[in-house]
Amino acid sequence: MKILRILQKGKEIYLKVMSTLLIWTVSGLAFADGGIIPISTDDQTASGTDYAHTIVTIFQKDILPFIELGAGGFILFYALSGLWRGYKEYQDKKEFDHLKTAIIASVILIVVGGSILWLLDKLRTYQFS
Repeated sequence: MKILRILQKGKEIYLKVMSTLLIWTVSGLAFADGGIIPISTDDQTASGTDYAHTIVTIFQKDILPFIELGAGGFILFYALSGLWRGYKEYQDKKEFDHLKTAIIASVILIVVGGSILWLLDKLRTYQFS
């Protein structure tokens, strides 16, 4: 009986220690300077620059690349899923019209989306005076 009580107490201590270590680890990772969240080196205004220029620089360097990657992935996924749907309808109905429509819509989506991404990339590298 005494051994069971010791094992139970050891289990309680083990759970408390592991919970404390987990909370300590998560709280250490939650800070922005831990390397998880990238912090721009342009977050301080230099002498002779204004606050708006600093915000634009941070937006160009840190935010626009993520927007470009997300938009590119979305465009590619949507275009490929449209092609796949058109191909499935072609297989089911044996009519080429569904596949042609899906191909045309996907090409238009890729061209228009690609041009928007190109404009975003130009905005990312544009130097405001």
